Amino acid sequence: MNGMYRSWACVAFILLGSTPAAPAAQTPRKEAVKSEFKSHYREWLERDVVYIISPEERDVFLRLASDEERERFIEQFWARRDPDPSTRENEFREEHYRRIQYANEHFHAGIPGWRTDRGRVYIAFGPPDRIESHPVGGQYLRPAHEGGGQTSTYPFERWEYRHIEGIGDDIEIEFVDVSGGNLFELTTDPFKKDELLRVPGMGLTDRELFPRPGDDPEDLRRSRVLGVRDAGSAERMGITGEWAKYSPFARAELAASLSKPPVIHFADLRAKVEARVTYDTIPVSLSSYVTRLGDADALVPLVMAVPNSALSFQQESGAITNRLQVYGRVSSLSGTLVYEFDDEVMVSFPAASGDRLEAIRGQQTFYRRPLALRPGRYRLDAVLRESPSNRLGSATTGIVVPDLSKGSNLKMSPVVLASSLDKLQPERRSGGGYLPGRFKITPNLDGTLDRDGYLAFYFEIYNYGVDASTASPSLAVEYAVTAPGGLERAFRDITRGILIEDDRVLVPRQVALSGYRPGGYEIHFRVTDRISGQVAEQKAAFRIRE
Repeated sequence: MNGMYRSWACVAFILLGSTPAAPAAQTPRKEAVKSEFKSHYREWLERDVVYIISPEERDVFLRLASDEERERFIEQFWARRDPDPSTRENEFREEHYRRIQYANEHFHAGIPGWRTDRGRVYIAFGPPDRIESHPVGGQYLRPAHEGGGQTSTYPFERWEYRHIEGIGDDIEIEFVDVSGGNLFELTTDPFKKDELLRVPGMGLTDRELFPRPGDDPEDLRRSRVLGVRDAGSAERMGITGEWAKYSPFARAELAASLSKPPVIHFADLRAKVEARVTYDTIPVSLSSYVTRLGDADALVPLVMAVPNSALSFQQESGAITNRLQVYGRVSSLSGTLVYEFDDEVMVSFPAASGDRLEAIRGQQTFYRRPLALRPGRYRLDAVLRESPSNRLGSATTGIVVPDLSKGSNLKMSPVVLASSLDKLQPERRSGGGYLPGRFKITPNLDGTLDRDGYLAFYFEIYNYGVDASTASPSLAVEYAVTAPGGLERAFRDITRGILIEDDRVLVPRQVALSGYRPGGYEIHFRVTDRISGQVAEQKAAFRIRE
């Protein structure tokens, strides 16, 4: 047992004992950098992106020969992580520098906040979902997996993450300030915070307070230092069902994972630096919307659209057909692969000619794929290949998944503007390539509509109050259409059109546009829960063609 503990302690020391400012292993690389390697490039590499750059990317950057190549590398470095390349802003880069600023403001301790352990974790993984803070230490009642009993601690913080991409779920990270100078150090040892650890007769564990006949004093000492699990005495104490995440090996593995940069997948980094290849032989459009799936996940129905005019149809057995092969991958802001899929789509129409054939070519082919994602920002990359011509098309879009989890706060899903909103028959609600639910929705790709047509929209409402006497919600659902910047809104009530289904309220609606002039507009939605008094609002932009 002692040998195992020494090995674990050495691993923890190696992982946690140094800051990233000047790792010994990197010294030869720095010496290899040419003299014209300017200071701001060195600062970018060793300060700005030190926690998120991969070893392969670092190697390539250090071998670049000119400032022009370095500038191109930096541009592509951020572009690879941009969750939505269609916008001017790079949300990943903005969030990254916000985290650096926050770390410097809140975690400085004689050294800049970004160099501290808390700063490193915050910059790499963002704010935790929960913080248990003991800023001055003091009295502390140990949980069972730490041996029980009461002691006094140094200042410490315990950060909890529901999920960290590439690492896992239900993550706990502990920082201890032994020196009292705000330098909280990440630790894998649950007893590092124990101020009375080496004081005889003080801060005893349950095992030491209530020894059993025949207990070995050395075993008791180990249970004090290592915890009851590490001493192998948890079972004898009747403690069962302990979480595996508190084992020393799980803690060491977590520390190692936190020390690694986010995983970025690429085939040839140098080629990525020198060129960014896209395929646009076949134009591809991507769109999605978001509804609640479970308490933690959201349902993100993806819709891929391809104009039939760009496809090469073949005559086959009295029909005109086409085969499309689809590949897609969803990645997090850090570039970690979250989900990938591939599929084959058979497109077929009855044989036609003349006006009918022209009508078919004027339509679009749609591919639908339901994705289950946690709240956060993602990047979706999709590639389409036509068979047998092997022509390619590609598209990239950003996906923002809000937190729609259950709770006491009234919530609305994002509003989806639809080009078609069709009610499904019950037998087709979970099949036919569509999604569970009452409606088959095709999002309007650009929010542009005809004046003689309809504005179709859809959203869902969650966490509303229920009248005890009727077992039903009491909601007021309204909408108003305004020109951008317009201050006056005439809300119209559409409550009579809502549908109640399980734990949500569905709001499908079509609004005639004949009374509006061409131009840009915003549609505002307001939901009022008459039981709780809460109000939720959403809006969406659209344009009416000339």
